[in-house]
Amino acid sequence: MTSSQENFTLNLGSRVPARLLHESDTLLSEEEARLWEDSERLFSENDTFVEILKVDRTNTESLSISDHKDLDQFLKNEKACYSKVDAKVLHDYKLSFADAQRLQYLHKYILRSEEAVAQALETIKGLQQLRLKLYSAKIVATPECDVLVMSANQFQNHRSVFAALKEFRYGVTQLVFEALANRNNQAMFDLGRSLNALTTQTNKETAAMNEISEEMRKDSRSMWVLTSAALIYLPASLVAQQAMYNPLHPMITEFFALGYI
Repeated sequence: MTSSQENFTLNLGSRVPARLLHESDTLLSEEEARLWEDSERLFSENDTFVEILKVDRTNTESLSISDHKDLDQFLKNEKACYSKVDAKVLHDYKLSFADAQRLQYLHKYILRSEEAVAQALETIKGLQQLRLKLYSAKIVATPECDVLVMSANQFQNHRSVFAALKEFRYGVTQLVFEALANRNNQAMFDLGRSLNALTTQTNKETAAMNEISEEMRKDSRSMWVLTSAALIYLPASLVAQQAMYNPLHPMITEFFALGYI
């Protein structure tokens, strides 16, 4: 028997007696002994795979789900954190960049927990086979052997926690989608109002352009009248010009004689 097997404990308040291994060279193979030792790491009170499910909170202490009874409070805290139900209703909820980061982190640690559950499931299968082998060897009188059953039950509780977390992750995702939809709807509404305001401004500008066009038409008519008057008075202007250049013209002299000028 190796020293590691002699010193092996489950950290559950009792040491596995040497007789339980029953001359491990014949009862337990090296791989099975290693599997047994792995169970200590997996199911000890202070180092369970649930520690992988830690939620690191910004400016708060880390929360570890160490017991199924803590799940309700954990979900309440997270729900209050994400949906702001303690202060706001859903349609008033504004998704921030920090919320998106937290959701991304939630997704990542759920994926890590999936891997941990898969690894733990493989270990549990091996432990169950090992328990059957120990039972078949009629080593059933020692309470330490029942630690495997306790570990399996503990694992089932952790699987329940994990399943609840997956459901919660789905709920949070739906919440974020609804918040995004509400925010997008609000943005579309704001854009619609902006478009209406722009349309109103365009209509005003069009009306102003129409007024300017009307003024230009009036100016065009005035220019036509002035041009017509200029054409009418052009002959008289030519006569006056000739009189200015030739004041002794007979007609001008006659006008002087008659006293018209």
